[in-house]
Amino acid sequence: MSIALGVYNLVTTKQLRSGTITIEELRSQVRDPIQNKLDALLEARTSFATLAKPNALKIDELRSKVSDVVSQVEFLLLDLAGLLQLADSSTFATGTDWETTFRDRCDAVQKQADKLAEPKATFVDIGSGLGAIVIRIETLDRDLRKRLEAEVRRHLPD
Repeated sequence: MSIALGVYNLVTTKQLRSGTITIEELRSQVRDPIQNKLDALLEARTSFATLAKPNALKIDELRSKVSDVVSQVEFLLLDLAGLLQLADSSTFATGTDWETTFRDRCDAVQKQADKLAEPKATFVDIGSGLGAIVIRIETLDRDLRKRLEAEVRRHLPD
């Protein structure tokens, strides 16, 4: 009986170690890089929210500041798309639909950013656009973080 218990403990220990290694690989190769980009997007969202508040900026100054944040968001979205493609090819993440699932949300943020960067945008256009892009970034962030956490939970031992 003790030999069977010893074998069971050995198998269980190997399964736990294997599960731990898989979770750590998932975290380092998929979750952490994506979360870092999402954190940077949330910083941009905060910048957009700050610009949406009434201020004494002239239209040219506002356009310039918005344009700077829009440029930052464009690079972050490109990086995020690349990371989602890596998640698709990862042996640690489930499914190959990461990029396609979140493409529409990323495109919505990009389209809203493009509207903000238009040279003919008025105060009203920029104000409403800033509010809309804040919501779109928050939605993308929330949905992607849920997917990442579900992925980590999937690898946790029962």
